[in-house]
Amino acid sequence: MPTDLMPLMNELRSFKSLNGTQDRLLLLGEVLFLQAVESFSEVYAPLDFVIDTADMAVLRSTQASPSDVKGKVDGLLKRVELPSLPTAGDRVSAQELSRLLRSVNTLVETLARDTHGLPGLLQLGQAYSELIERDYGRSESLTPPKSVSQLLAEVLAPEDGMTVLDLTPEMGAALVGLTRYIRTHDRDPNRVKFTYIAQGAAARITALHLLLNGVISFKPQTVDLLAEPDLIFCDADRVVATPPTGSRLQDTIRWPDDDHGLLFSPRKWPRTAEWHHILVGMSHLKAGGRAAFLIPYGPLFRMGSEADTRQDIAAAGWLHSVTALPSGLFAYTNLYFALTVFERPSAAKTAYTDIQFIDATQLGVRDGRQQTLPTAAIELLADVINERTERPGLATLVSRLDVHANDDNWQPNQYFEQELQQGRSLEEITLELEQAIADVAIVEQRAITALAALPR
Repeated sequence: MPTDLMPLMNELRSFKSLNGTQDRLLLLGEVLFLQAVESFSEVYAPLDFVIDTADMAVLRSTQASPSDVKGKVDGLLKRVELPSLPTAGDRVSAQELSRLLRSVNTLVETLARDTHGLPGLLQLGQAYSELIERDYGRSESLTPPKSVSQLLAEVLAPEDGMTVLDLTPEMGAALVGLTRYIRTHDRDPNRVKFTYIAQGAAARITALHLLLNGVISFKPQTVDLLAEPDLIFCDADRVVATPPTGSRLQDTIRWPDDDHGLLFSPRKWPRTAEWHHILVGMSHLKAGGRAAFLIPYGPLFRMGSEADTRQDIAAAGWLHSVTALPSGLFAYTNLYFALTVFERPSAAKTAYTDIQFIDATQLGVRDGRQQTLPTAAIELLADVINERTERPGLATLVSRLDVHANDDNWQPNQYFEQELQQGRSLEEITLELEQAIADVAIVEQRAITALAALPR
């Protein structure tokens, strides 16, 4: 039976000293992690995460204080080089904390008894992920939902020994998606090195999110991406980011040094958050590496310095593909986002002379108030992007010269015949049918479960 953390989250809503969803996620993550280290000790012990039995006795007693919890969590997080910082738990009362500890202890011990070892821990991690998407993702529109994280994982597909850099971890949604992708291929995500850029509570929640999913091979960098880009130290095989939208940077914001700015041309880069993240991310990308950025449509077609920048990147042969995604994938916004994929040329990988454009705007299906990408759509898009193939009405390759002649416009719908846009492809119809069949199967299973529960 799946673990549900919503009752605990609802309990935390009564803690008046907690200010919003982020505070609640942080305190709950800390307490879950402490209990998980003991209940799933066989998973954490090889990773050198051990908590003393006497310490757990204190935490289970009615005398436990917020400082006890913080001290134990800080001690464990030192192993991943995360500095200590004030947390939401510092403000709760001893009575509130004691109640939360008892509730978490009961839940985690029951889970560990029913599902031993790594499978049990991953079930707990999955529940925390769902909480982040459901609670935090609905208040912060740029937290990648599960289906988008799955697509990112399929496109980035990190291999053992690689380094992955996430510039906007958003509580670890994309990184945890990558770890699940790795596990579905019967590999250990701890053989990949994860690095992320975050500060304050976000840095701490991201660490807890990874740890609750059995991942220890990561390094937080608590620097200000906008003000201190030169303090980021990472040569990455994979880079991922979902930059904030519509933000124009102030003149006081520092840019990377000239060497980074000259990756493509000496022209001035636009002072927008989207391009800043793209520039910083690609400046840390190894030769032959791949970067994926989720951005709204604006940077794809706006003129001025943004058009110059698009021309420079395309001329350098870094742009692999641009995929227009369905609207409504992110909570509380109907904005269309595009998945832009870049690859840095190397001795073994020549620069691209054409650009792949994909129009996936019709591949979403309704899931409550939002749209989502069904599994079949994710697999289709991953195959088309990774193989860089053409599909009528879905994917096409366009020469750099033709793109330049169109004002260096990167909007995919600019490169498809209008009549193809108006029709529905066989793939779109197939996806809808597959999703409908899956929905019927879910309803059928729920009906069977409900009937089985009735008294005989």
